[in-house]
Amino acid sequence: MSGLRLSYLLAALLAAGFAVADGGLPAWAGLTAAPELVCAGVAFVLWVLAEVMVRRNWIALVVLPVGLLLGLGPALPLYLFIRTRKIS
Repeated sequence: MSGLRLSYLLAALLAAGFAVADGGLPAWAGLTAAPELVCAGVAFVLWVLAEVMVRRNWIALVVLPVGLLLGLGPALPLYLFIRTRKIS
């Protein structure tokens, strides 16, 4: 595993730890969500879906529930970690 992939995994794990320590659901999941966070979440979901359709990397869809439960912080580095692996 390359150093870049390890740094993505470390960032995802750290962000997930911070999200869990802060109390669970991300800010954009509530009714008081900032519009820019909602836009970022929607753009992330569209990007992941488009990339999965093109690359046929179906395992990358696991980041969508992670994004809903923990937020964009852990989901983005996790997606980058999954995306940088070799696809056979």
